[in-house]
Amino acid sequence: MSKPTVEIDECLYQRSQARATQEGKTLTTVVEAYLRSWLSPEPESEGTITRIRDTMYVVRPGDTLALIALKMYSDAKHYTLIAAYNDITDPEVIHIGQSLRIPYTEVVPASQLGAGKRFRFPLDKTETDYYKFGSLYASHSPWAGKPHPGVDFHEYKGANVYAVGEGIVLVNRQDPTGYGHYIMIEHTLTTGEEVYSLYGHLQHDDVSFTSPPMGTEIKGRDVVIGKEGESGCAGMPHLHFEIKKTADLGLYPMLNTYNLHGHFYDPHIFILDPNNLYVPVDRASSEVEDQPQLSTPPTDGTG
Repeated sequence: MSKPTVEIDECLYQRSQARATQEGKTLTTVVEAYLRSWLSPEPESEGTITRIRDTMYVVRPGDTLALIALKMYSDAKHYTLIAAYNDITDPEVIHIGQSLRIPYTEVVPASQLGAGKRFRFPLDKTETDYYKFGSLYASHSPWAGKPHPGVDFHEYKGANVYAVGEGIVLVNRQDPTGYGHYIMIEHTLTTGEEVYSLYGHLQHDDVSFTSPPMGTEIKGRDVVIGKEGESGCAGMPHLHFEIKKTADLGLYPMLNTYNLHGHFYDPHIFILDPNNLYVPVDRASSEVEDQPQLSTPPTDGTG
């Protein structure tokens, strides 16, 4: 490796050379040692993860998507990002009081996220021909016109339904006029955020004999928590599956296309995102308090 030539005073060079020889060193090693002590330590190379986060914005009188984009991103042209993220088909139509999720990117060191594990799909079949996230319920449904808050998976009646990740069973109950036999599990993400997976239309316990009671800690991968069924208002065998941002079970009547993303994640996108990792149950209670807080979303700068 070639090194640049540095000119120094001849007398200083001779004196330095003599002392270096006396100490069994070379001038090169002396200079390098000095420079290392003079400079700040080199930053350690560290992998980073870029992820999409969002923050809530409530539409005010006079707002348009372009004006909101100007406030949030300093660029009115980014109104298309807000429209797409909130499933708005007509950017000209928004309503006072409407809650919008404003997406932004966040870059964090990978080490700050802590060790976590990937989520899995609740069935071995991961695609669906049934209702997808955000699809509107059909006219004959009691939920006609409302957005579907999850994904309807179907493998076969009696197929194993797996917990998507480790967590604690918060709900295990029967709702004959809705999701039938359904279960909800709380998961802790490596960011410290809590998310809740919900599994609906399971076979009744007296048929499946696999349903864990409330308070059960789900540990390990591929844990069977029930069987695909058609309990409740299912119409046909399938698993209704949600990833919820809140444990609130009373939000469904007020659900609409404008606030869907405020309460739910798209299950397909969430599970396939490699940045979404959960903390194993054995570590969740001891480590979650040490997780970093999310940086404050920009409100008047770039997103």
